[in-house]
Amino acid sequence: RLMSAANYPRTKLLFDEYKRALEEREKAEATIRRSQANLTRENERVARLSRSLESLRSQLALLRGLATVDLNQLLFLQEQIRSTAAALAAAEAQEAKAAAALDRTQGSAEATLRRADEARDAYVAALTAYEKPLAEIRALAMSVGSAL
Repeated sequence: RLMSAANYPRTKLLFDEYKRALEEREKAEATIRRSQANLTRENERVARLSRSLESLRSQLALLRGLATVDLNQLLFLQEQIRSTAAALAAAEAQEAKAAAALDRTQGSAEATLRRADEARDAYVAALTAYEKPLAEIRALAMSVGSAL
């Protein structure tokens, strides 16, 4: 009766499902990490361009405050500011795309992560149910003086 209560095939099947779910979970987490790294890289790019733009604007203000102004230098700085502002706008758009991609990735991976958690819970429950009859068999064997 105790041996028939120990359902090894079901436990093994749930363990195999749990292993597959863990592999899928790892792939989903790797995808999330790549998306997060992409977003971080874009955030750093936006911050760098913002600092560069502020530096150029302060250089322009300093140049305008000088007694003698070099018109070529003034035009060069203004052109640099325009190009940096355009690059900053493009970087901010790219940052928004990366944030949206991260949100989509996290949303699509959520089901995989939840399935892995459910597979773990099902395996733990099956393993617990499998171990109970085995523990009773061990106790019965020990009561008659033999080891299992």
